[in-house]
Amino acid sequence: MSGQSSALVLWLGRFGLAFLGYLAAVIGATAVTVAALFVAGFAAEGADMSSLLKNLRQLPDTLLIGMIITVQSALPGFLIALSVAAILRWVKPLSYTLAGGLNGAFSILVLNFFTGTRLLIMPPGLLIPCVIGGLAGGFVFHFVCIRRIGNWGRTTA
Repeated sequence: MSGQSSALVLWLGRFGLAFLGYLAAVIGATAVTVAALFVAGFAAEGADMSSLLKNLRQLPDTLLIGMIITVQSALPGFLIALSVAAILRWVKPLSYTLAGGLNGAFSILVLNFFTGTRLLIMPPGLLIPCVIGGLAGGFVFHFVCIRRIGNWGRTTA
């Protein structure tokens, strides 16, 4: 019984750490995506100081809304990537970073599915910032979580 309870405690600890890692990845991905959108918008508007100040005033709301959308739309892809990582026993940051970038694109499809929008209606300038944000989110997840968990297949502490 002791071996089973220690395995359960280990699993719960990994689950909790993965949850915290996901939240950190969402924050990192959202911040990078918003920054990329901010830079693209600033460049498109011709570097006007009034538009810069307007965008800076909207930054806290944009980050909050972005995190709310990201935590929901990226979750299915995150669970898929986490399952693949456990099966393949990923430990390298590049694997998680690339999976995060793929999830950035996948999360747009998830968002479109749940909002009933067509992909062609989605602003084309959203894909690249979401992929960049996803790359950052995958890296953050590895940094926060995987460095501590190590090999997913390991069953002893």
